[in-house]
Amino acid sequence: MSEHSDPPFSKHKASKSSLQLTHVSYPPDPTFRREYKQGPITVVIGYGDGPGYFMSVYDTRLQINIETEKYFDSACFSVDIDGLGGYFNVYTGVMGWGTKVNLEAMDRFWRLYGIEQSDIDVLLENRQPASAPKND
Repeated sequence: MSEHSDPPFSKHKASKSSLQLTHVSYPPDPTFRREYKQGPITVVIGYGDGPGYFMSVYDTRLQINIETEKYFDSACFSVDIDGLGGYFNVYTGVMGWGTKVNLEAMDRFWRLYGIEQSDIDVLLENRQPASAPKND
């Protein structure tokens, strides 16, 4: 299988040396989020009050560029309405961007994109306490 035929961040291609954590936010930020980059691909995972757990995948090669011809940008906008190269979004909460999934599916997506178990554990431990279901 060629290097380009494997999904981005797959366990086969991602390693600690190639998967680079580039951004982390913690409470009291309204959203806990981690951003990873590998080449042109960026994967963002996190937790917020509205979206619950979420994951977004971006490819910078699909971002609009005002210096290119209009047909290129039109195609980029057809992939992502914001023109930022986002092509995959999932969430577990009450509202979000993309497709709503359950936590089991989200866990599978995290693993498919090579997110390390230790990072998943940090995400699950650091979600906003105010967002936790209340047992009254």
